Amino acid sequence: MVNWGIKAIQSDEGLDVIDLFEAFVEKHPDLEMKELIAYYKVQGFLAKDKTEIDYLYDTTAIALSEIYLEYRETGEVVFGNEPLVIRSFTAMKEDVQFLRTLIDDIIQERPDEDGEREYADLHKETPGWPAYIRDFFERLNSEYIKLGGREAKK
Repeated sequence: MVNWGIKAIQSDEGLDVIDLFEAFVEKHPDLEMKELIAYYKVQGFLAKDKTEIDYLYDTTAIALSEIYLEYRETGEVVFGNEPLVIRSFTAMKEDVQFLRTLIDDIIQERPDEDGEREYADLHKETPGWPAYIRDFFERLNSEYIKLGGREAKK
C-alpha cells in the first residue's frame, strides 16, 4: 500500500491495475468499459458483488475511472513516454454508474463488515486527496450525465 501521489494509479496497487490494462489493450485496442470491468472482476481486482469491500477493489475502481477520464479528456492514455495504442474507449452510462457508486461509497466512507473503509481511512488525511477525490467524482459525474445519466443527489 505504497502511494507516491494522490491518484489511485500512483500506488503499488495502481501499477498492478495499469499492468492488467496494458495487457488487455494489447489484445483489445477497441475498449469497452463493460468488458474491462468484467476482466478486472475475473482477475480478482474488482468484487463480483458490491457488498464486498477491499482496498484493492477501491483502488481499481478509482484507477479505472482515472484511466477512462484521461482518455475522454485527452484522447489518449499515457503511462510512460508513449501513449498506448487505443482505437476507441467507450462506456455505457451503466458502466460509469457502477464506478461512480463505488467511488461515492469511498467518499462517504461506507464501511465494510469490520466497520471501516480502509481506502478512505488511509487517504482522507493525505494533503490534497479530499479535494482531488471530490473534483474527480464531479468529473466522472459529468461524464455520466453526458451518457444520459441523471445528476447525483447531494
